[in-house]
Amino acid sequence: MRIAIGCDDTGFPLKEQVSVALEASGHDLLDLGTFSTDPVDHPDYARAVGQAVLRGFVDAGMLICGSGAGASIAANKIRGIRASLCHDPEAARLAREEDDANVLCLGAREVDPIRAVAIAMAWLGASFSGEERFARKISKIALLEGGLPAAEKAPPRPAATSPAARPPARETRVETAPRPLPRMPAEAPITSPPRTLTAPISVIPSLPARPPVVSRSTTVNVVSRSGSSSSSKLICSNRRPAGAEVMVEPVTSGTLGARSDEIGEARGPADYR
Repeated sequence: MRIAIGCDDTGFPLKEQVSVALEASGHDLLDLGTFSTDPVDHPDYARAVGQAVLRGFVDAGMLICGSGAGASIAANKIRGIRASLCHDPEAARLAREEDDANVLCLGAREVDPIRAVAIAMAWLGASFSGEERFARKISKIALLEGGLPAAEKAPPRPAATSPAARPPARETRVETAPRPLPRMPAEAPITSPPRTLTAPISVIPSLPARPPVVSRSTTVNVVSRSGSSSSSKLICSNRRPAGAEVMVEPVTSGTLGARSDEIGEARGPADYR
């Protein structure tokens, strides 16, 4: 059988021993590395072995790392690869017969070289049984690799109706006997004492008495421009209405001379108020 084998730096010593045993058993090996203990990443070699199996370059593949789990996880990410991590020959045989595993993974820190060779021989010596129940499981694994069909969408929930849009609830009338109204206590009449005016009544002050009207008459000697003279009688009052005129009565007889004090008295400001 043609076998592709690969490992990381931790699984390199075990790969060398298993490869010698497989070649001695007549198997044809395609060694894809690594070829030293220099640090490398096992996903790179899992990809190389998986591609060799899928493309038909080999009949099966084998991966070895420290625990075997990392190489198994990386290989199973490749569509069409069914990698099985086995720690005993019985598990290796069942992985081939029931699950049709096409890649075997071993842990260099989990098994010694003799046990690892026994596991590899048991795995390579078995083949898929082809039973219907096992074929059905493998087909479901293929569906997982291709992605699950989209889940059916749940029917949309009806929109919540606002209280205003809800139909009005049917009113139920309940006939009850009328309740008597409570009687209010009679209110006592409000009586207020008579109001008395205690403030003194203001007395309107009396106006001062108006002085009596006094009229005075004064004889005035009037001399004209022509040199002739005549006497006039001037009547003055201490009270006269606004716009009243001074009355002057001509005197036909009497002395022509007038005293200066009479003239001055007639022209005083008190006599023209």
